[in-house]
Amino acid sequence: CHSRKRKGQRDDNQAGQYKTKPLICPLEIMFIVDGSEKAKSLLFDQQKEFILRFSTRLTQLSSAGWRLRLR
Repeated sequence: CHSRKRKGQRDDNQAGQYKTKPLICPLEIMFIVDGSEKAKSLLFDQQKEFILRFSTRLTQLSSAGWRLRLR
C-alpha cells in the first residue's frame, strides 16, 4: 500500500486539509503446519504456539478505519 504524492503537494502530515480516498490494502496470511505423525511433536507445538501468539496480537491491533476478518 502506498499513496503517491502529486506534483507540488506537500508531505507534512496535514491530511485533514485534503480530501483523500482511504487506502485499501488487503492482506492474507496463511500458515501451513505439518501435523502428521512424522512431524516432531516439539516442533509442531512450537509452530502452533507461534501462530496462536501471532493471531492474538493481530486481533489486538486497532486503528481507525481498519477492519480485520479471521477465517
